[in-house]
Amino acid sequence: MRTINVELETRQAELYRQFRDEFAAIVVKRGIPHMDEAEEILKRLLRLVQVASNPRLVDHAYHGVPGKLPPLRNLVEEVIDRDEKLIVWTAFTENVDWLARELNSFNAVKVHGKLSYDEALSDIRSPDCKTS
Repeated sequence: MRTINVELETRQAELYRQFRDEFAAIVVKRGIPHMDEAEEILKRLLRLVQVASNPRLVDHAYHGVPGKLPPLRNLVEEVIDRDEKLIVWTAFTENVDWLARELNSFNAVKVHGKLSYDEALSDIRSPDCKTS
């Protein structure tokens, strides 16, 4: 396993900053507790994760290339060149569907909770499957 640092695409970075900058919590001031909207804070954190992953998850008008996609394509190519398989993990099923389309040229298959066990297992066991 390795970490790959990536640059966010321009619009993706703007969305990320927008959600990050709106994230604020005052917990204790002079010993007096103040606004700590835990539910709102968690929602904003989720939005930051979504924007960092794929801005289309929060902005359907986003048409840029998310910063993680080019390095992911390079990684997939490296792994396939070694005749190995690769699992790409994401927390969002909508992202799984999008990634499967983006990585279709690598014979990618998708596995997520909306698929039956048999569907997922069949795709993964396919000899053509290199990326899931």
